[in-house]
Amino acid sequence: MKTLTSKQELPPLSKADVAALKALHQQWCVHTQRMAQLTPEQVLADQAAALKVFLASPTLENEQRLGVVADERLTRQRYRVLHDAYLELALQAKTKAVAIIRRHLDHLLEAARQGLRHHENEAIKQGQSHLLDEPSTEMRQWVARLEQSLKVLDEAASHPDEWSEELLRWGEQTASTTLLRNDAEQS
Repeated sequence: MKTLTSKQELPPLSKADVAALKALHQQWCVHTQRMAQLTPEQVLADQAAALKVFLASPTLENEQRLGVVADERLTRQRYRVLHDAYLELALQAKTKAVAIIRRHLDHLLEAARQGLRHHENEAIKQGQSHLLDEPSTEMRQWVARLEQSLKVLDEAASHPDEWSEELLRWGEQTASTTLLRNDAEQS
């Protein structure tokens, strides 16, 4: 199955951007995994686990862990605050990833619009209709595809609690394209 990105044959991101996207995705995964562990429902399970560990090995460290989760109300509040903090960290990672891709798409869109203006002007100079001129038509389609990509990106960004599959595919595709391009350049 081809992704929106591969259908549009978008030029790859730089190596640095691909590396940044991978790192941001990793951060997002760690933060969301920790968020899942810090739910109010997890309090009772953590209390039972801490008690079991303390009874098996009554060390000061295990006593401290048991004391930390002993008050159910306080522990629920602590988990809620930590959960919200990890949600914010996950959102920051995703926002940075979206910014990297948006910067790339905005640059491509501006270049495509300039190319469209150039082709339309050339068609007019040659006495052709800029609406029917094949290069102009192709550039209009390219501009429309880039604008659609920006809409998809905005949609992905509107869901802060999930890392969109489109972001993952973008990173994977551009990573493999960048690696292939760099291998070819080194050959």
